[in-house]
Amino acid sequence: MDTEQSKREYEISYWLTDIAAEPGISALFAKHSAEVKFSKPALEMRLAYPIKKQARGFFGFTRLLLHPAAIKPIHEELSRMPAILRFMIVVPDAEPEREPSGPPPAMREGAPAPSEKPAVPVSEPSGPSNADLEAKLKELG
Repeated sequence: MDTEQSKREYEISYWLTDIAAEPGISALFAKHSAEVKFSKPALEMRLAYPIKKQARGFFGFTRLLLHPAAIKPIHEELSRMPAILRFMIVVPDAEPEREPSGPPPAMREGAPAPSEKPAVPVSEPSGPSNADLEAKLKELG
C-alpha cells in the first residue's frame, strides 16, 4: 500500500527525438502511481553535441512523488522507448527550511536607500598631469 510517507521525490529529465513521445512518458508515470509535483513541457533545443546522430531534440523534466520500488521499472521502460535520446533520474536536494529573519538588509534601519549611492572617496591621481606630459613631449619632439 502506497502512503505519502513511503514515497520519495524524484526528478526525471529527458531528451526526446519527437515531441509526440511526451504523452507516453506521462502515461508511464501514471501507470506507476506517481504523483506529479511539477512538469515542464518539452521544448525543442539544439544539442551541445550529437546524440544518436541527432543535432536537435526536445528537453523536458518532471518532479514527482513515487514509491522507490517503482524507479527500476520506470528506468527499464524509459530505456526501451525509441524516442528517448537520453534521460536521467535524480533525487533532488531537500530545500532547507528557512525561518523569517526580518526585513532584507536593504530595508533595515540605517541602511542607505536603494536610490542613494554610498559615498566613495575620490583620490587624487598619482603621477604627472596631462599638462606636464604634453610639455615633456614638446621638449623631446
